Amino acid sequence: MILLIKLFLILTWLAGVFVVWQWARASRIRKLLGLAIGGGLLIELISLVAYFSYIGNAIPEWAYWGVLLGVFFLNPWVCLIGLSRFVKNWFWPHRNIPFSEGRREFLLSGLALGALVSPIPLLKNHRILPLTIQRSIINVPYALPEPVTLIFISDLHLGNFFPIAYFDQLLQILHNEAPDYLILGGDLIDYNHQEIDTYAPQISQWPACCETLAVIGNHDFFGNPMVVASKLERLGVRVLRDQIYHIKGGIPLLGARDFLWEGHHHVSFDYLTPQRPALMISHNPDLTLHLKPWERERLFASICGHTHGGQIVFPGIGVIFTPADKRFTRGFYQLAESGLPMMISAGMGYAGLPIRLNCPPDVLAIKLEGKKEL
Repeated sequence: MILLIKLFLILTWLAGVFVVWQWARASRIRKLLGLAIGGGLLIELISLVAYFSYIGNAIPEWAYWGVLLGVFFLNPWVCLIGLSRFVKNWFWPHRNIPFSEGRREFLLSGLALGALVSPIPLLKNHRILPLTIQRSIINVPYALPEPVTLIFISDLHLGNFFPIAYFDQLLQILHNEAPDYLILGGDLIDYNHQEIDTYAPQISQWPACCETLAVIGNHDFFGNPMVVASKLERLGVRVLRDQIYHIKGGIPLLGARDFLWEGHHHVSFDYLTPQRPALMISHNPDLTLHLKPWERERLFASICGHTHGGQIVFPGIGVIFTPADKRFTRGFYQLAESGLPMMISAGMGYAGLPIRLNCPPDVLAIKLEGKKEL
């Protein structure tokens, strides 16, 4: 689906560029647009190769910023001018006035304005939204000696846009809540596993507060999941990939593989029983939806991330886009068919640009309460 969307955007952009090219008959405008076309195509190729390969760590900083600048600003601007002109000429051909000096100035000023405005959201010192704590109680269907408390965080996307102040906020939350476990729900990095080295002093503080577990997300694959897991293990974080780890009270915790890159088949379900179901940690909530009935019977709950809560939520409209099933964006859900509880975090970081609208970053504070004995 992502590839189809990207191809559609490229074709649309090229159509807009073609129309603008026909419209702009002045030689200097054509030179300017020639640079835009060549640069835009290069940016798109870099973006596609980076997205569907493991070379995220080999992409230089300037290329990464170039991708964002081109994909989010240059291409739509050219598209908007070209397609609006195309629509105007198609429906009102009698108003097709030849290119004039005024239009040349309009195009140049528009491109200049786009170039000036586009870097603003890319600044690292953007507004820091405070982390919100979403609390929930999950009932475990068997007795426990005492409740077990978890802090779940997801989708930090360590890189250019991650606010370093969130480390301090998270550390304060860990001190205040004193959980039994901190669980990382995947997408620790954005594209480059070297970000783990950059933030190693901050990450190493988490296991010092409480035992820390993690699963791998789809963005961790861009930096090579084996390297990401290895670096986390050296910092004291236990990484689970289709593995079962027994936490306090003998609760089996299943750390799932990433659904997008590795599918839904997990051999760990063969080692679980309906009599003592597990808590599943999955980066992508779609994995929970694709489980077979006998697999769901071996779980009592699922905790996920990946969606970012939609990241942009318009009042009265809701979430426009989410990388998973749009019915499940953030918060607590109970699946209709099986009754399985599922918690979804809106994450801490950003996908794409550092913009959140009506969707603040969050951490999940979850208490697991055992069945009371009569």
